[in-house]
Amino acid sequence: MSNDFLRGFQRVIDIGAVDISTLPSQEWINSVEKAIENFKSSVIDRASSKNISTDMLQGFTAETFHAETFNINAVINDSQSRAFVPDSNKFGSPDILLRNPKLKSLIAISLKYYSNEDKTLKALSETPYERYSKLKLRAESKGTVYKPLNKFSKENGRNISRKNINKSIYYGQNKLVPSEQLEKIQSSLDNKIKTAKMNGDVISLEKYKEVKKTVQNIISDGNGCESVPLTRENSQKLAEAARDGTIDDKLLKDLGVDKSQLIGDKHIAKKALSAGINAAVLMLVLNVAPKIIDVLSTLIQNGEIDVETLRSDGIDAVTSTSKSYIEGALTSGVYLCCKLEKFGETFKNVDANVVGSVVVLTMSLILDSIKLALGDITKIEFVENATRNSLVLGLSLAGGAIATALFPELAFIASLLGSLIGSAVGVLIYKCLDRCFMALIVESGCTFFGLVEQNYELPENVLKQIGVEPFEYDKFEFDKFQFDSFEPDTVTIDKIEYEKIGIKVLHRGVIEVGKIGYI
Repeated sequence: MSNDFLRGFQRVIDIGAVDISTLPSQEWINSVEKAIENFKSSVIDRASSKNISTDMLQGFTAETFHAETFNINAVINDSQSRAFVPDSNKFGSPDILLRNPKLKSLIAISLKYYSNEDKTLKALSETPYERYSKLKLRAESKGTVYKPLNKFSKENGRNISRKNINKSIYYGQNKLVPSEQLEKIQSSLDNKIKTAKMNGDVISLEKYKEVKKTVQNIISDGNGCESVPLTRENSQKLAEAARDGTIDDKLLKDLGVDKSQLIGDKHIAKKALSAGINAAVLMLVLNVAPKIIDVLSTLIQNGEIDVETLRSDGIDAVTSTSKSYIEGALTSGVYLCCKLEKFGETFKNVDANVVGSVVVLTMSLILDSIKLALGDITKIEFVENATRNSLVLGLSLAGGAIATALFPELAFIASLLGSLIGSAVGVLIYKCLDRCFMALIVESGCTFFGLVEQNYELPENVLKQIGVEPFEYDKFEFDKFQFDSFEPDTVTIDKIEYEKIGIKVLHRGVIEVGKIGYI
């Protein structure tokens, strides 16, 4: 197999390792987008099932909003915690339940989204007895007799005793309020607690302390997953949009539910580093496994191991692994930034394979630039490598895309085989183009902006034929000891040779990479 094909194959392996390593990042961003779509459909479905005013609907919408934005955040953080809405109107029942795998019991949350903080606080801190008294007074104002307290308690599944009669209806539950009301509610609770202490009102003191301890504007599992804060005004807007079935991208951004707002730099860095590790491990396996097999084969055949070869292979494996780590991390990071529109809307639909190819090509250019600066390669070799890599990677990418389109049910295998075929075609095309280009340069004698060197020195064998001895630097050689040898005399018959006139026609051709001379 020629070096060109080997280099092309290595580029495909590089891209393949990078593409495989970024698959988790692709699945992750797709799952986040799916969670956002689920948020939209859940809010719209619940709004369509409630034939009530928008002012009342916004409370139900807020419940779904907090549960689903929590779930989106859980997907982003790769957490198994999930929130759901039981949709129960039983006395004192929670509005949201949160399941945390690390806890045995569910976290119960009650939501109150009234028009101002005073009404919200009153609803949160209402006791069972206060609720019963309110309902009884309302019935009596209409001239009817309300049920006794023990019957009210039995019907609502709550044992209203002396122990809990003055505790909040939602005692033991987290209490969720509009984000803009939280600070004022906490301030009001501080004042009520202070007043209860001054008056020696132990019952009210305990009630307000419990409410203050559990009131919040988001739901959280305590492990980094939480919902998005929501104001009363935005809850109203969401309810109106859900009723019309028009939750567009602009509204999502206004609510803070766009993926570019929810996914932070730390999440991108985490996924990028993970992809880098995956690429490094994969490349290490691909490089080391064949070499280990060769070492074992040599050991079996010869009974010894070539230490120098083993050391050289080990250094090469570490170098390629480090390079793959950087390529995998960069590909994942750039791909996620594109999907999150950090580079603008133009690249939001970019394919991960394209990003991987660009990163691999860029890394090759950077490494060759370093070699060029160190003098390890010439400018001509740098241009040749860049041209060949660009063509091979481009056709490899095209081959993978075509194969995937033809066999979508075997997308990964089709992409890999298509890339291999594309790279092989790329090598063939490059070799043909290179030969045609060099033939044109030979005929024209141009240097094509210095990318080809025109050498007009006569070859050493031609100089010797015309009687010119090439100049060589003196060389120091050690004397060699030789034994005396006996050789019998031989008779040599002189031959007469006529003088000949030698004519040699010189022509120009490729003598080195990017170099034209006499051959």
